[in-house]
Amino acid sequence: MSGAVALAFMACSKDNGVGGTSTEPNTVYADERALWEPLVGDFHVNTARFALSWPKGAIEDGRWFWEIQNDTEDGGISYIEWPTKLGDDDDPLAPIVDACHGICGTAVLGKGSLTYTPFVSVGFSVAKDSVGNPLPVNVSNWGGVCVSYSSDVALRLEMDLGDSMNENLRFGLPGFELTATDTVVSKCVRWLEFKRPAWTKDDHDWKIDGMLAAEQLVAMRFVIQAPVGEYKFNIKYIGTVEENPAGISDFEYSPEPWKQAKYYTLNGGNGNMWTPANDGDRVSTSLYSKDVWPENVEEDGRWYWNTDENDGGKSSIEWPVTLGADNSLESVVREYFGLRGVASLKRGSQQSAPSVSLGFNIAKDSAGNTVPADVSDWNGFCFEYFSQTPLKMELVVEDSADGLPFVELPQIMLAKSVCFSWGEFNMPNDVDELSKERKIRMEKWVESVSKKMVSVRFTIQADDGDYKFGIGAISVPGRRYGEN
Repeated sequence: MSGAVALAFMACSKDNGVGGTSTEPNTVYADERALWEPLVGDFHVNTARFALSWPKGAIEDGRWFWEIQNDTEDGGISYIEWPTKLGDDDDPLAPIVDACHGICGTAVLGKGSLTYTPFVSVGFSVAKDSVGNPLPVNVSNWGGVCVSYSSDVALRLEMDLGDSMNENLRFGLPGFELTATDTVVSKCVRWLEFKRPAWTKDDHDWKIDGMLAAEQLVAMRFVIQAPVGEYKFNIKYIGTVEENPAGISDFEYSPEPWKQAKYYTLNGGNGNMWTPANDGDRVSTSLYSKDVWPENVEEDGRWYWNTDENDGGKSSIEWPVTLGADNSLESVVREYFGLRGVASLKRGSQQSAPSVSLGFNIAKDSAGNTVPADVSDWNGFCFEYFSQTPLKMELVVEDSADGLPFVELPQIMLAKSVCFSWGEFNMPNDVDELSKERKIRMEKWVESVSKKMVSVRFTIQADDGDYKFGIGAISVPGRRYGEN
């Protein structure tokens, strides 16, 4: 079995736990044991929580990895089929954790020219140095590990001791076999129960048991090795055998920036048009534009949202807190530094994909009716967002015969701010080109239609499902916060 590991990282949390050492369906783990609980927001295993000792200068890791090479180095053709698209950032498996509330997928095992049974594996590393090399850590005080899982075939829970030691052990590492189960069960395994494979019994010079391995643990991994076929698996929880292990009370480690970041959370920044913490549920749409508006036109800027109900859809938006009078979003904005919710998309009887939208109108007349206004001096649009599915931002204009200017944004889990000048917007059926002439043409067209802007609208349209989203601070390009 090949030991080369290519790390692609991610993390998850708990569905079930365990209080004993036997296999018991649907047992709940106590918090005092938990290292990884996806259902409460853990994307990474909290490996430093109970570590008995911590190497100087070591960085807590805990991101999940899978062996991209699997058995292909020896002629195999195995791989893991994931249930959703991997992420594009430093934590590509995070979307899997979010979708599964754990690590789930299908092991597609193909033998190719292998001389042994094909395999794949997933796991998590404990710590690394400043350049990313894995480091061993003493976690013997954990007493062992507890897991919640389901699998179509037996899983081998294995203790990875690093490339050098793994090679010396001929990759016959201490492990424990978890039986196949079609429902999520929980199992606690003490370090002394981890044994090397039977075929290593003659390696007298390299006898090592789970307890000794725990004093120099580099990673834990789940190995699926079985005849050619497809096998589903789902890992739901990682914890320690001992309750609240007596770990070290004073050690130094350097958490990575991603370790401190929170997925699907707005950052609460300032925007020169909308700072949610200060401005409530209204965007200051008249900034930089009021001097060109007619006298009878007033600023609007209040957030609204729409569903596909009129088209036969059954979609809705689920807000995390109770809305105010007249469905005011003030309570959401104040609590979450912007608009944060879940787009629950259901096609119903409509022909097109289900959708919801939210936005704000630019201006209104003295009677409260929405009217177009000139916002060409904005020169573009900036905002913070996150979304569990691609998002479209449109400029709704009075005359939409030529279509609405728009930009499409990819799904992202970590909120970030983006800016688009007028020349970076698209129009329906636009030629996909990046030439200077195209940018000038678009800039002139969008600047022209922005003189009669009605609203700014964000649309979420996708297959049936629930999708988290957030819209935060709003600015216009080239203006400092507080500048009029």
